[in-house]
Amino acid sequence: MKCVICGGDVTKKKVKEKIVIGNDVFFVNVVADTCLSCGERYFSDETMEKLAKLKKELSRSRKGAISIGHTYKVPSV
Repeated sequence: MKCVICGGDVTKKKVKEKIVIGNDVFFVNVVADTCLSCGERYFSDETMEKLAKLKKELSRSRKGAISIGHTYKVPSV
């Protein structure tokens, strides 16, 4: 497979995908076809369904999610 963005070679790689729910950000490891040149990712239908299901579950409950830090907003000075 060739990348539709840059024409580079595409291979399966383990990548971190970001799920954003409100102000919360979750990272999940998934396998995606990834361009070796520009990094464009192509997800299978199965992976997209799993990510959508996970986002729905996380919207209801954060059970199973591990906190790895904090984000702070500082008012303008």
